[in-house]
Amino acid sequence: KVVPIPSNASHSFCPGFLDLFINFFVEPIERISKNNFKTKGIKERKVPVALMIIVFYLLGNTIENNIKMTDISLLFYTSSIALTFVYLCLAYQLKVSIHLLSLGISTGFFMLIGFIYNYSLPIVVIVNILLAGIVANARLHLKMHQPKEVYLGFLSGLIAPFVVYNFL
Repeated sequence: KVVPIPSNASHSFCPGFLDLFINFFVEPIERISKNNFKTKGIKERKVPVALMIIVFYLLGNTIENNIKMTDISLLFYTSSIALTFVYLCLAYQLKVSIHLLSLGISTGFFMLIGFIYNYSLPIVVIVNILLAGIVANARLHLKMHQPKEVYLGFLSGLIAPFVVYNFL
């Protein structure tokens, strides 16, 4: 189903961009959410993780080359590398909590930014760690993950920004 934009609508960003965004992003997500999409096993996680690896890499590359925001591009590159680690774990039939991976990346990123700019961000780091604890507890309570999957997700996300920063 294609959603046309009225001809009298003004496109300040880019002509046709809104059409593309709605048809190729909003509509598929709406269809997926109607089907209550859940990844129950390792097999169902591989394609979404692979797509996220590509999207985050392309976003990081675009932001670094066009906007010159290296800190934000570092965050996207870190997400791409951490998800590559998750994909490798999936290849070995090891599930990793992507929820905790993202909170670990966030925590590690703010720790790294504080280190780079010699500025302490303790409140942000503490809030991230508390949120990670709450999410980890929920994931374990819902029996969506085993403890090792939660720990592996958070710790791999936590160290990923430092690894990417040292190699870029």
